[in-house]
Amino acid sequence: MEPLQLADCLLLITDDDMINRVVLKHMLKDCGMQMEEATDGSECLELIQKSKAKRIVLLLDLNMPIMDGYEVIEHMKNDPAKFDHVRTLVISASLQSQFAKSGLSEYIMDYIEKPVDKERLLSKVIECTI
Repeated sequence: MEPLQLADCLLLITDDDMINRVVLKHMLKDCGMQMEEATDGSECLELIQKSKAKRIVLLLDLNMPIMDGYEVIEHMKNDPAKFDHVRTLVISASLQSQFAKSGLSEYIMDYIEKPVDKERLLSKVIECTI
């Protein structure tokens, strides 16, 4: 299967910390994808529903106010047809083993612990477009 054209993809950075969003955006500025930001899970889901992108690569923090990353993944899990074009990469300071206990690991593409390695992040983002 051919990768999607990167211009047809949306990179949605969802993190309540502005500095984290700026750092991620800077790391991925040359990836060729449209970028949007959300500050919580509720805003994230709203942007996904409004988007016309063929593929959304969601960079999702777990610990956020209003609606956290766990709730976002649970929401997508409960309505898979609506979110079949979304590929989720969890980016969090929480331990991966802690996330694994949530039972939501099978609903994400990968887990990247902060601080983020730029090369690994870019590689995982590109994998999500295939």
